Amino acid sequence: MSDFTHDLPQPPEPSPTSGAPVETSSSATIASPVDMVAPPRKRRTALIAGLVALVIVGGTAALAMTKLRPSGTQPDVIIPASAVAYVRVDLDPSAGQKLSAVRFMSKLPKSAADFGTDPRKALIEELRNSATDPQLKTALADAESWLGNRAAASAFVTADGTPVPFGAVEVTDEAKAKAAFASMSATSGSGDTEVTIRSGYALFTEKGKGATLTAEIDKGTIATNATYAEDMAALGDQGVASSWVDVAKALDLFAKSGLLPTGSVGDLQSQIAGLDKGLRFATAVRFDPDYVELAGVVRGKALTAMGYEPPAGLSQLTSLPDDTLVGIQVNGYDQSLTKSWPDLAKALESSGQFTIADLEKGLGMRLPDDLVNILGSTLTVALPDQNFGTDAPTYGIITTPKDTPEAERSLGASLDALEAPLLVSVDGPKLLVTSDEAYATRLKTGGGLGSVDGFTTAVGDPSKASNGIYVNLDLLEKRYADSIPAQWKDFVLGLKSVGGSSTLSSTGGTFQFRLTSN
Repeated sequence: MSDFTHDLPQPPEPSPTSGAPVETSSSATIASPVDMVAPPRKRRTALIAGLVALVIVGGTAALAMTKLRPSGTQPDVIIPASAVAYVRVDLDPSAGQKLSAVRFMSKLPKSAADFGTDPRKALIEELRNSATDPQLKTALADAESWLGNRAAASAFVTADGTPVPFGAVEVTDEAKAKAAFASMSATSGSGDTEVTIRSGYALFTEKGKGATLTAEIDKGTIATNATYAEDMAALGDQGVASSWVDVAKALDLFAKSGLLPTGSVGDLQSQIAGLDKGLRFATAVRFDPDYVELAGVVRGKALTAMGYEPPAGLSQLTSLPDDTLVGIQVNGYDQSLTKSWPDLAKALESSGQFTIADLEKGLGMRLPDDLVNILGSTLTVALPDQNFGTDAPTYGIITTPKDTPEAERSLGASLDALEAPLLVSVDGPKLLVTSDEAYATRLKTGGGLGSVDGFTTAVGDPSKASNGIYVNLDLLEKRYADSIPAQWKDFVLGLKSVGGSSTLSSTGGTFQFRLTSN
C-alpha cells in the first residue's frame, strides 16, 4: 500500500524555465498529523473513517435543522391589512424558540407532563377525546393528515361600519380539511358558521361573511401593513404566541359590536390622553433557556400626548433586603398623578359620594399637591419573608418626595386623622411608611436584592427600567407547597421566581413579565 502522503495532491514542482533557482532536499519532508500518530498502513483507513464520521455528523445536523426549521406560512398572510386586532398561536415556531423551549423545560421536573410530546398531536388527541358524537370522532380520525400548526383570530370593520370577526386554522391538505369541516358542520347541525379555505388556512366567519372577508384580504394583508410590520420588528421574535392591537380602533369596534356602552369610547379617549391619536400594543409569549416570558411593545402618537417620561432605574428595588418576598417599584407616579388629576377629580366629583373639599378635610391635606409630593418620583413597596398568620403582615413603602419634611408632616397628619397604625419616618431624601419600627430599620439599612440569584433574569436590566416587580417563589412556595396536587408538585416547586419590568417614553415603551426556573 502506498504511503498516505503520496495519495494527497502534491504541490507543482518549480518550472525550470521560470528563471528561479530550484532547490531540492531529501530531508525536507514535513510529516502530517496522521503520520505522527498512525502507522502508514492505517493512515488511509483513518482518513476514510474520519470522512465517514464527518458525513454522519453533518447529515444528522442537517436532519436536525430540517426538523427545527418551521414549515408553512404565518397567519398574517390571510389577515386583512385593515385588521384592528390580531392574535396568533404557533406550535411550529422558529428554530431558536424550539431550542430555547427545550433548554428551559429541561430544567424543570417532568412529573406533570411529558414535555417531549408533540403539542399538535396532543391537541388532536384532546379534540378526539372531547368529541362525544361518533360522526365528529370520524371527522377527526385523520386530522393529522390535514390539521396544521397555527391558528389565529382577528377582526376588521367594513366601510359601512360593520364589524367582521373571524378565526383561522392552518391546514396542510385543503381538500381533506374542507371535507372534515363539512362533516363537522353537518354533525353539529350548526349553519351559522361559514368556512372558506384560502392560502393554506380555513377561515371561519359568520354565515354570509366569507366573501366579505376574502374581498378584504384581496385589498392587502396585514403582513404588508407598514405600521404592523414596524411594531412587530420592534417586538422581535414572535415566539409561540403573539398579538397586535390598535387600541382606539379596537375600542370603536367593540362599541359598534355592542360590547361597550354608548359613549364609553369617548370617555376612555378623554381619560387616556391622546388615545384618539393612536396607541398600539404588540405582545409575544416566547422562551429563553432561562425563562418563559410575556414581552411587549407600546407604540403610537398617544405616548407623545402623555406629556411626561418616568425616570429610569430601579435602585430602590435592587437595594431592598435580600429576603424580600415581593418587591415593586414604580417611577414617575408624581408626574402621572399631576397629569391625570383633572380627569380623576372630575370622576370623583361626578360620583356624587363626596367632593374634593370633603377629601381634603378628611385627609388633612391639599389635593393634589400634598399627595403628589408624598408619592414622589419613585414609589417602592416591599414585603419580606415572614410567617403569615393572625398577626398583621410586615411591609414597607418607600417614596422620594420633592419636599421630604413636608411629606412626612402631611402624611403623618393624615394617618393620625385616619387612626392608621403605621409608622412614618425619614431616611435622607426618602420617606418610609412601615408596619413597624424594626422593618423601618431594616429598610434604612438596605440590602442587595438586585444581587440575589435570579433577580436580573426575572426583572431584566434594572438600570433601564422605569417600573419593576420581583416575587421570590423559592421563599413563597412553603406557603402553598402542601396544597399542590401530587402530579404537579415537583414541577411547581421547580419554578424559581416571577418578575417583570417596563420602560416608557414619548417614543415608545416596552414591558416583560417572566417566569424563571431553578
